[in-house]
Amino acid sequence: MSYQFFPNNQEKLNYVMRIYEEEINNRNDWIKENAEQLNSSFQTKSASVVINYAIGIINHAMLVVRLVDIEAIGSRNKQRSKERAKLIHERNPGLPNPPSSLRLIRHDYEHFEERLDEWATQENPNTFVDLTVGGGIMLPQQNTQDTFRQLEETTLKFWNHSIDLQEVVTWVDEMSCIVVKNNRERF
Repeated sequence: MSYQFFPNNQEKLNYVMRIYEEEINNRNDWIKENAEQLNSSFQTKSASVVINYAIGIINHAMLVVRLVDIEAIGSRNKQRSKERAKLIHERNPGLPNPPSSLRLIRHDYEHFEERLDEWATQENPNTFVDLTVGGGIMLPQQNTQDTFRQLEETTLKFWNHSIDLQEVVTWVDEMSCIVVKNNRERF
């Protein structure tokens, strides 16, 4: 096979692709560490700290998404990114698709100031919920309520979009397991 950006020599290709695949494993380890910190912090840390661990999970998972995204959404060099993603998929058949709302959550997080500007400059800004963690007795919700950042059990809600963090952790772990298995067979 002939590549435009990546080495055509199989030995060199294996060398560089293994770096990308190791990054998936690194991110998996960091996500697990963030999940452990998140779980242990529910009773002892502020909501801000707990949500920070949840956002850490999203950040690391998004790097994995960008590594394997065949469409190269948001890439500065689309053709190179597409070629890399295609190679990762060819070398690691059966990679699962990421959780569908992962990009939405990351986008809301990355552009928080824009969303806050939109909220603040409305003629009558809605009431809001921010930096809440856990369940318990909830106050009656108003029809005009925005949720900036909230974590309830494993569901992270960020500006009216939500994602199950367990689904994210499981997805990246499945990716890592496939990569590790394939690299054991290759090397």
